[in-house]
Amino acid sequence: MDKDVLHARLKKAAGQVMAVDRMLAEGRDTAALLEQLNAANSALMKVGEMLLEDSISDRLDKLSASDADKERTVTEIRRLFSMI
Repeated sequence: MDKDVLHARLKKAAGQVMAVDRMLAEGRDTAALLEQLNAANSALMKVGEMLLEDSISDRLDKLSASDADKERTVTEIRRLFSMI
């Protein structure tokens, strides 16, 4: 897992949250606030997805799963993760 990529994504999400705070202080409209919150939430969910995928892949490696089984498992978990 590339921790630099995760750090960059987390910084982006933090910036989006700070933008929401500034927008709120400025009295910006609700739609703009919700749009920015949605972007921050999506960024955080992507980090969670990346962490989960890496963890699952590591566990499958330890179980000596085939590459095809690993890919199917990761794909299914990614699909399930996107439902929440």
